[in-house]
Amino acid sequence: MGIRFEFFEAGCGDSILVSTDEGTNILIDGGLVSTYTKSIKRKLTKVKELDKVIVTHIDNDHICGIIALIKDNVRRKKIKKLWFNSCDVIKTLNSGREIGAGQSIFLEKLLLKHNVNYRSDIYLKENNCYSIKNDILLTLLSPNKEDLDELEDRLRGEDATHCNGKKAGEIANKKCSDSRTLKEITNNYKRDGSLNNKTSIAFILDYKNEQKFLFLADAHIEIINQSLKDLGYSKTNRLKVNFVKLSHHGSKHNINNDFLDLIDTTKFVTLTNCSKFEHPDKETYSLILKNSFFQNKCIDFIFNYEKAFKNKFLDIDSQEYCYTLKTKKEILWKA
Repeated sequence: MGIRFEFFEAGCGDSILVSTDEGTNILIDGGLVSTYTKSIKRKLTKVKELDKVIVTHIDNDHICGIIALIKDNVRRKKIKKLWFNSCDVIKTLNSGREIGAGQSIFLEKLLLKHNVNYRSDIYLKENNCYSIKNDILLTLLSPNKEDLDELEDRLRGEDATHCNGKKAGEIANKKCSDSRTLKEITNNYKRDGSLNNKTSIAFILDYKNEQKFLFLADAHIEIINQSLKDLGYSKTNRLKVNFVKLSHHGSKHNINNDFLDLIDTTKFVTLTNCSKFEHPDKETYSLILKNSFFQNKCIDFIFNYEKAFKNKFLDIDSQEYCYTLKTKKEILWKA
């Protein structure tokens, strides 16, 4: 038996299909509309049903492919359950006037229109564990309820925008390179300021109580750290995982040494094509390799696009630190 992770090409965004030999299928985010039309749609012809679809947060590089899925009258019927913290903005409106903001409003309208079975209460509570069939357990690490409440207030005040079946635009980046060596980089951590990212659904995925994987979406690392500590993890009792899907496409604003002091792994996954904000940041990988715990390991940095790292890591970097750079669209672990 085993578990497979397929990292779809989602531009600057995320889209991951998790499948087990027992027949469980979970789609985590949908990337852009083009991600759905070019990759997810074809893949779902071979998938009998989606036991869970998880929309981690409302940014277009995560949500637009899901909107395309919900519009697909054939494949939409494969969804058994969907997680999406919509804030229930539409349900609480007192008038027929369409107000609200962004893809969140548009997706919620589609879910209600097509009677999709979804939950919008996926936030930290007393019990944060969710079983999927008999082989998967998800332990929630983010978000907090108060951050979702703040997002709801913001949604009410913005103009409505949505994907509307069009490819979400990306900021073209001609450079996407970094001439600094890992050794000379100074890591001055400054936290992520995005409320959208702060409300990300992040979790530990446990397969058959034998293998664990950490999915961080675009979550704020302070929330993740506190959740891990609340679960009893510490510098002397680390969470051991097969891989960490790094938060926010390898951004330097979504990782710190406090987090690295709570985990044990040799593999870090980064999903992006380096087309927006120059993610991934080289500071992220410098921080990992300079951390005292990880200095004693040989680390695999895994990307779904080669161009995300091709012009960022120098030959001299590999002479000073023990790591490998790999491009993988799919990873399989046997139980």
